[in-house]
Amino acid sequence: MKVAIITRVGDDTESVSCPGETQVEFHLDQGAASDVPLHQIRDALGRLGAASSPIAEDFVVLALTVFAADTRTSREHGHDEWTREIHLLLPVSDPERWMAVGATLERALRFLTGDLWSLSFRPARARLPFPTDRDLSRTPAGAAVTLFSGGLDSFIGALDLAASGKPLVLVSHYTDGSASVPQASALSHINSVTSNPHQIGTLASNIVARRNLFGLGNDKEQRGRSILFIALGTLVALGVDAERLIVPENGLISLNIPLTDLRVGSYSTRTTHPYFIALLQEALYGVGLPITLENPYQFLTKGEMLIGCAIQTDLAEGSATTMSCAHATQSHWTKGAPAVQHCGRCTACLIRRAAFVRAKCTDLTAYSLLELDGRELRSNSAQGRDVRSVRMAARRVIDNPELAQLLILKPGPLGGHYVEYGDVYLRGMRELWALVEHAKTRGAY
Repeated sequence: MKVAIITRVGDDTESVSCPGETQVEFHLDQGAASDVPLHQIRDALGRLGAASSPIAEDFVVLALTVFAADTRTSREHGHDEWTREIHLLLPVSDPERWMAVGATLERALRFLTGDLWSLSFRPARARLPFPTDRDLSRTPAGAAVTLFSGGLDSFIGALDLAASGKPLVLVSHYTDGSASVPQASALSHINSVTSNPHQIGTLASNIVARRNLFGLGNDKEQRGRSILFIALGTLVALGVDAERLIVPENGLISLNIPLTDLRVGSYSTRTTHPYFIALLQEALYGVGLPITLENPYQFLTKGEMLIGCAIQTDLAEGSATTMSCAHATQSHWTKGAPAVQHCGRCTACLIRRAAFVRAKCTDLTAYSLLELDGRELRSNSAQGRDVRSVRMAARRVIDNPELAQLLILKPGPLGGHYVEYGDVYLRGMRELWALVEHAKTRGAY
C-alpha cells in the first residue's frame, strides 16, 4: 500500500488527488485543528528573539510531515511488512526551488528510514505562525546553536560550547518523559557549572501528539526523528544569525556499523551518518539555507568525548542526568523503578558504560542491570543478545584491524576521511571490548 500524506497549512483547501494511493491529511495551523502544537515552537522562537523565514519554515513543514509519516504509519503497511511507500505532498513558499532538491531529499530519507519516499511540492497559501522580527536583546549575535537530545553526547557538546563563552542556544524536542526529564535535568546542571549568561533551552514537546493520527497505526522506532531535530535547529540557527548548527554525536554511533550480518536492516539507525548529513547539507544549500551542519566529534569515541570535555566540574554527576538507552521507556512498566532508567544491556547502554571505563570516570547512571554478570547474560538468554553481539563484533575487528576500513563502508558511502573513520571505529570497538571482556571474567558468559 502506498500512503499519500497531504500537508495543509492555514486555510489551504486546494483539492489534491493521488490516484492509486491511500490518501490522508496532515494539518499545520495555530488553531485547535492543528495536528501539531505549533505554539510551543512559536513561543520558543519568541523567547529567543529569533526571526523566522519562509524557506526555513518550508523545511520545518517537510520535517514535521516526515516525522508524522514515520511515526504514525505502521510498517505492516509495507509490501514486505517493513519497507513503506510514502508520498508527501507539501505546501512550500517556492515549489521550483524545492523540486530542484527533491531527488536529493528522497535519497536522504530512504537512507535514514529504509522506506521509499517521494516528494511533491505546491504553492503554500499561508505561513506558519512564527515570529518574523529579530530581537537582539534576547539572543545576541554570535550565538552557538546545538542540538540537545538529553543524551550524553549532546550534554558534552553543550558543555564544550558553554566553555567558549558564546551565547548558547540548545534546540530540543521530545515525545515523552524518557527524553524531557533528562533534557531538563542536564540543562539545569549546565547552568549550575558554567558562567555563560545566555544559557537558553528551547524545548518543544509532543510534536505529533495524537497516536492514531492517520488511522494507519504507529511505528515506535522514530528513525525520521533526526530530520525534525535538524529542521528545528536550522530554523533557530537562521533566526538568531548563526552560521552553523552543531549536531553532536560520537564517531562510533554516527557510523552505526551493524554488529552482525543479521543487523543491517531493522537494528541499524543512521541519524547522524556522514552520508545522510552530506545529502541533507546539499539540499539545504540547494534551497538557499546557509546553515552548515557540523559534528565536531565525528572522529572521537564516546570515551574520548568524556576525557576531552572542556568542563570537568561535577562531570560524573551531570552525566548521570543524561539518557542514552534504546529502551528508556521500559522502566515506566517496572514497579518501583525510577521514571527514567537505563536498561544497562542494550548496545547504546554498553557504549555508554564502556565510555566511562575508558575515561576512568565514575559512572553514576541508574541501570536496571547493575553489573554485566549473572544468568541473564548467558548464551541461551535473550537479555544478553546485545552483549554477545558486541563481544563478537569487537573481537572480530580487534583480531583483524584491517577489517575496520571495510566495515565502515557497510552502512553507506562516506565520501572521504576513510582512515579517520576506520581509526575511530577501531578505537570505539576497543572501548567496548574492554567492557565486555571484564564482564566475562565476572561470570557473565
